[in-house]
Amino acid sequence: MAAAIDPSQFKEAFIILASASVVIPVFLRLKLSPVVGFLATGMLVGPAGLGTLVDQAPWLQPFVIDDRATIAPFAELGVVFLLFMIGLELSFERLRLMRSFVFGLGTLQLVLSTAAIAAIAIMVGLSGPAALVVGMALAMSRTAIIVQVLSERKRLKSPAGRISFSVLVLQDLAVVPILFGVAVLGGTAAREGADPALAFAGALLQAGAAVVALVLVGRLILRPLFR
Repeated sequence: MAAAIDPSQFKEAFIILASASVVIPVFLRLKLSPVVGFLATGMLVGPAGLGTLVDQAPWLQPFVIDDRATIAPFAELGVVFLLFMIGLELSFERLRLMRSFVFGLGTLQLVLSTAAIAAIAIMVGLSGPAALVVGMALAMSRTAIIVQVLSERKRLKSPAGRISFSVLVLQDLAVVPILFGVAVLGGTAAREGADPALAFAGALLQAGAAVVALVLVGRLILRPLFR
């Protein structure tokens, strides 16, 4: 006999879908970006909003998300879909044409922003590895929000829009190496005597090697296989 399905297991999905069905038409009618509506809705019904009042008002339980762990997979899935969409839109040929903006201006923005924010974090008392992590996190932009706003204002094809998109592409490409580096910094923080700089550099090399291996496998094996 099949086990009974508990509707509460799908509460987070229902809340997200219901929010989208309300936010999109309402904000389009108001001629505002739906992204603003999603951000406002997330703050309202999320763990830092009405979710904090569940203990005082139990009747809110079905309508809010009060557990960060349950919403984390949805956020991660959204990031995966975003990167997948960018991968579909961005070919190697287009990346080669944009290389001066992507790898030049994009790298400059990421490095300078990370350094400036990390320096401020060190000044307020954070350790070196913690300041570096904070700097890298705050140096990142939100591709989904910026691309949506540029598209709504029909500025995605303008010079400023192309430059902005190039910087966003570099940031998205840098996500994997940064995640490697953060994991390594977390591991070295737990081990006394480990050099965070060397560990971080090693993590970046590993991430770069993984990306190169994926590109080679895709070109040498997957393309002939699909043909």
